[in-house]
Amino acid sequence: MKPMTGLELIASCRSECPELKSVVISGATEEADRAGVSRGSDRFLAKPFAVKDLVESIETTLAVGRN
Repeated sequence: MKPMTGLELIASCRSECPELKSVVISGATEEADRAGVSRGSDRFLAKPFAVKDLVESIETTLAVGRN
């Protein structure tokens, strides 16, 4: 995604709306990649995934307040 990454987009949106929730979906599942995502989003969902896992991730993210 150009001109910014997904995590940069989340950070930019959160500067306007700090309570914004996010679920990042990615095929990059290496430990370093996941660590970066966990610092910038509420949840990480690795591709491929089942629809039930997506629904669960969204429901959990919306139900739990950010720490």
